[in-house]
Amino acid sequence: MHNMMNKRQFIEMTVKEQRSVVFKVNIQDEFFRGVSKELNEGCLFVETEEGINIKIEMDDIIEIYAIKSSSPGHFEAN
Repeated sequence: MHNMMNKRQFIEMTVKEQRSVVFKVNIQDEFFRGVSKELNEGCLFVETEEGINIKIEMDDIIEIYAIKSSSPGHFEAN
């Protein structure tokens, strides 16, 4: 996460750009990867690599990083 942005601003940017993100939530010991799809009422909606849509409370996100993607359809099988 960029030092000059707060968490909400950073997440809003990832949603606006539909960016691939890697994130960790406080109830899990591992990182997850997906695409930021929507921010609504303090929840981030992410489509995971497996095609599953999940809802995460913003307050539960401990770490989040945007990743560069070579193409918009990076989850599609080639």
